[in-house]
Order: sequence, then C-alpha cells, then structure tokens
Amino acid sequence: MSVAAALWAGGAALLAALLAVTRPSPVHALLFLLAALVSLGIAFFALAANLAGALQLLIYAGAIVAVFVFVVMTVEAGPEARDEERALLAGAWRWPAFIMALAAVPI
Repeated sequence: MSVAAALWAGGAALLAALLAVTRPSPVHALLFLLAALVSLGIAFFALAANLAGALQLLIYAGAIVAVFVFVVMTVEAGPEARDEERALLAGAWRWPAFIMALAAVPI
C-alpha cells in the first residue's frame, strides 16, 4: 500500500472520530468510534506497520468496542437524563476549545 492510502484512512478516521463525539445517540457514537478505529488500523497496514495494525483491529476495534457496546446497552439513558446532561455541559466546550486553539498555533 502507499502513503496516499494511509492519508485517506487517516482522514476517514478523523471524520469518524468527529462524528463519534457529536452524535447524541450512544449507539451511533459507538459505530462511528468503531469506524475510526478500523480506519486507524487500515492506516497502520498502509504504512507497513502490520503488528500495530493487527493489534489496533484485534484489541481496540474488537475487544474494547465490545465492552463499550455492553455498557451502553446496560445503562438506561432516557430523554430526561440526556436533557439534564446537555444542560450541565452547555458551555463546557469553550475552555478545551481555547486550549486546543492555543496548542495548534505554531511556535
């Protein structure tokens, strides 16, 4: 494989990760998390890091996501709990976004 395939897989991983953190449904967020982890595994394989790609797919995309799915399916999250969490976290994104913007500024 080539660097172009790794870049494509990395871009897909970034998009899937962005979608994973912005979805209101936990099941949809887990599916996008799985897509991000599989894309990272593909990027590792494209860069000839076969062991890292295999570990990424087996451990993270396989076992860890299975545990996350189990937890999400056993936790009851109704509309009331979701609305309460949204009210608590309404402005919580501002400081992390500011810190990341500072970290992105080239020195």
